[in-house]
Parts: sequence; C-alpha cells; structure tokens
Amino acid sequence: MEQPTAHGRGNTPDASGAANPGTVRGIAICAGLGGLFLVAYSIIMALKPAGVVSYLEAGPPLMFAALGLIIATAVGLFRMHRFEGRGARVVRIATLIAAASWLIAVLGVVVTAVFFQGDSSLVYVLAVFPGLLVGMPSFAVAGAGLMWSRVLPAWSGALVVLTSLLLFGFNAEDDRILFVIPFGLTWMVLGGLLLSAARHHPTQDGTPVRTQHA
Repeated sequence: MEQPTAHGRGNTPDASGAANPGTVRGIAICAGLGGLFLVAYSIIMALKPAGVVSYLEAGPPLMFAALGLIIATAVGLFRMHRFEGRGARVVRIATLIAAASWLIAVLGVVVTAVFFQGDSSLVYVLAVFPGLLVGMPSFAVAGAGLMWSRVLPAWSGALVVLTSLLLFGFNAEDDRILFVIPFGLTWMVLGGLLLSAARHHPTQDGTPVRTQHA
C-alpha cells in the first residue's frame, strides 16, 4: 500500500516512484550539469564581440555538452513517468518530442560543421531552426505535465514552463542570448530536486519506491 510523504496525500508517485534511486541520481546529474553548461555557454556568448555568432567560434564544447545532457534528462523524465496517472502521459509525449527535436537540431549543426564548413543555410532551415523551435514549446508542455503529475513539486514544473517560453526571446547575435540562463538554472534546480528525491527515498533491494505528492 502506498504511503503519503511529507508533501501530503495524492495519487501519483514522487521522483523516485517510477525508477530506482540509482537511475534518478543519473538523471539528476544530467539535469544539473546540462543546466550549468547552458548557463556557462550563454555567458561566454554574451561576452563575445558583437557579430560573432557561430556555434563554432564560441563555446562549442559547452553548447554540445549542454544540449546532449538536456536531451538525456528528457529521456530520463520519460522513463520516470512510465505509470498511469495525472500528467504522466503528457510528460512522456512532450519529453520525447523535445528530445527528438533538439537531437535533430544538434545533428544539423554537426552536419553543417563537418560537411559544409559551418555554413549551410539549407541545413539550418530544414533541421536546426525547426528542431529548436519545436523543442521549446515541447519542454513547456512537459513542465505543465510535471505540475500535473506531481513527480516533482508543482512549482518546479511551472519554472520549466516559464523558462522554456522565455527561450523564444533568445537571439545569439546580441544580449538576448542571456534568455538561456533562466532555462539553464531551472534544469540545475530540477537536478537538485531529483538528487534529493533519490537520497531521501532509497530502497534496500533496488526496487522502485512508490510514494506520493499532494
């Protein structure tokens, strides 16, 4: 029989409810590092001279690492929501779309760098820009699902919604690159929440914990 946590009674599991603590810790690390790298990348880009916008001229390792870790975190959130309940299906669908979209964008950048010396408007129009644009609202929808599923505190899902929508103001050509920072900080917060959940809801045999949020 499921027991309520200090957060109150409800009918959905907490962050360790659909994955064992080791898996949750791995997802937490991906989220935290991905957010940290996004923040660092945004600051580096903001400090570059005006007109230097190429992903190959400023902070490419951080950018690729950050996006890869955020994609991995999205897949991890999908795995954590393999249960029936409020918002779980929304999170599963939204995180898969977001992860796939940003993966396409990353692959587009890689193809452009390797085969077109970093200059291919066609690849950017067909892959990079659509991938990024589809991923932004998808992450916002995933945040709404997190608010509903209560796998994490509802306010963390609200942060994902808000900061994902802020990304629409992003522009690598000027100081609007700083719109990425709130999004990165949000993923760092998610990482901390997930790590805390894994630490406070361990199991002796490695089986999933099924506790609940309000």
